[in-house]
This record gives sequence, structure tokens and C-alpha cells, in this order.
Amino acid sequence: MPAAAHRSGRSVMSTPDDINLRSEVPDTVTVEHRGEHEWRVTQRFLGDEHDNNHNVTWLRIRNPGPETPIRVEVIWAEFRYMADRGFGYLKHGDAWATVRGETTPTSTVYEFTAPAGDSLFGTFPWYGIEDESRFIETICARSTLYSVRSIGRTGEGRPINCLCIGDESKPSFVVLARMHAAESAGSWAVEGAAEYLLGDEARPLLEQYRFHLFISVNPDGVANGIKLTRMGPVEEYDMVRGGMTSADPTIVALREELFSLQPACLISHHSYLWSVPFLGVFERQVGLDMLDYLVNDDDLGNTGAWLVRFTGAERGFLRWECYSRFDTTVAFTELPWHHRLPDTISGQGVDILKATLAAHQHKLRARRGEMYVR
Repeated sequence: MPAAAHRSGRSVMSTPDDINLRSEVPDTVTVEHRGEHEWRVTQRFLGDEHDNNHNVTWLRIRNPGPETPIRVEVIWAEFRYMADRGFGYLKHGDAWATVRGETTPTSTVYEFTAPAGDSLFGTFPWYGIEDESRFIETICARSTLYSVRSIGRTGEGRPINCLCIGDESKPSFVVLARMHAAESAGSWAVEGAAEYLLGDEARPLLEQYRFHLFISVNPDGVANGIKLTRMGPVEEYDMVRGGMTSADPTIVALREELFSLQPACLISHHSYLWSVPFLGVFERQVGLDMLDYLVNDDDLGNTGAWLVRFTGAERGFLRWECYSRFDTTVAFTELPWHHRLPDTISGQGVDILKATLAAHQHKLRARRGEMYVR
């Protein structure tokens, strides 16, 4: 196709033998074929009242021929943090790879080889409703220790699934992902925790706690590729900001579930567009104990960087209400992709689980007056 066609902005007609790109998540992007092996993908802008910084771009590439170099330009819906928008992610079969892109003030251009057959590409790895269903089915088939229940239905009628494992008579330990549904890393973090709890090392924990794992606590948001439970006022449909006041069915179900469980520990996973993993806590000693676990001597100078925030009162947030009402040990994360792959995020999910347990157990020992040795 002549270069002039690209400059003029004219779309290119496809034939059945051409490589084809289409969005896997409805109504999130516009895909424009600009040249023989060149596409422009424009993210949907959700409005000034919404955070457009982490909008979803997840594409299926169908290549009926041999592997072929292609060019994909992503026009971002928002232009903050452009320095952190340099990586794309390619999935072919079960294999993942990162793709380094070139950023401009408004876009990132990715040039890479499209594998033969079907592959998936996006600005961060996407974890959909079907991925959750597949994982729950697989892990429950592997072990009868796991059971699955629904804590309610969303506004669009989807079940809000919870994986459960451990002694039902023991204190509850809750791990949440996808309160902000567009932040996909949390689902892999919960997968990692779920796999870990089936291992020999975790066996004593199943006698001390009942674990409640939510891979996607906001199924409607996941299905629609948005941050909120549905489009509308942020105060009503943001699961964090509307936790105590919203009448949205998903938020009400989670609020009632948490207040019923009165968890000993609560982890809430997020994945905003930063480069360094973030840990938020309400208790200073909990944060220090978790950091002591997460960053060990082998990590120093390598990959052991964490940003820790000792947070004040977050009135109206469910995590704060659990802490203030039930003395819950709370940790909330941002697990940014930034060149990391799903296996790495799953490992971080295990580390955060173990670090939270260590900090909680230290808190209990300190209250009993026992000496704590690091």
C-alpha cells in the first residue's frame, strides 16, 4: 500500500488472506487498518469525570499466513505518565512476551512479528470473565479442598464468585482483585495465592484461617472493560470510593459479605500505571513488617523496590471500615505491569499473602506481650 494512503488517513480494505485485528473487549477501542500490515488503535475516552489513565486495549490478531512483521499505533485516551507506556504484551498460546514501543506525547508505536495463527496483543495483559471461569474449574477439579460460592449477583446478573479454602471455624482472610476492573494484574495475584494455598508449605495455614479469594469481584466491569461496576457517577459505581454509600448490587454484596466475615486480614489488589509496586497500609508496624519480608538482602540493588504509603483515615472505603470496625490487618497494592509478565505478578501475589500473614502474626504476638525476633 502506498505511503500516501497512510498519510491521508484512508482505511485499507481487507481480503480473507490478510492479517486481521479486532478488539476482544467490546467498545474499548476503534481499530483502523492504515496500511498492508499497519493499524491505528484509538482508545475510547470515557469522559472527563472518569480516570482514563488505564483504559483497556486488548486485541486478537488473526494471521492466516506465516509470521509477519506488523506495526500497531495506540492513541491513548489520556496522556499522563507517558514514560510508563512503553511496553506492549503479546500472548501466543500459553506463552507471553513483552514488546517495546516508541512513545510520543499522545501515542505508542509497537513494531513486532505477528505469529502465525491467532495471538493476543495489548497495552497490558487482560484477564477476562472466561479466564476466571477456567481457573476456578481447573483448581476445583485438582483439589476438593477448594469450594466456590457466589456472594450475590451484579447489576447485569453475573455471579460474584468466591473461592474458599481452609477451616470454616477459623478467622477469615479475604483477598480481593478487580475492585477497579480495568486493573487486571490482581486476578493473576489471586491465582498465585490460590495455587500457593494448595502446597505443602501452606498446609498449616489452612488450619488457622478460612481463605476467601475473589479473582474478579467486579464481573460487570471486567466484562465491559471499564474501571467501575458500570458507567455513571464515580461516587455510585466505584467500588472503592462508593464502598459504604453505593446502592449498586455488586458493591452492596461485597459490603455485606465483608461485614459478615469481619476478616482478620484483607488484601485488595490493584494495578495502576506506575513502574514500582506499591503497598498501602493503615498500621505503620504492619507496613514495616511487610516490607521487611518483601525486600530481603538478596533483592537489594536488584528488584527489591517497593513504594510504601502509611495511609490515614479513608472514611467511606470498605478497607478502612474493616480496619476501624474489626481491627482487620489491611494491605492494598498496586502491582504495575511495566515489563512484568503474569508469572511475576502471580509470584507477587504469593509474596503479599505471606507478608500480610507475617505482619498479622507479629501484631498478635505483640499484643500477647511475646518477644518478636526478626
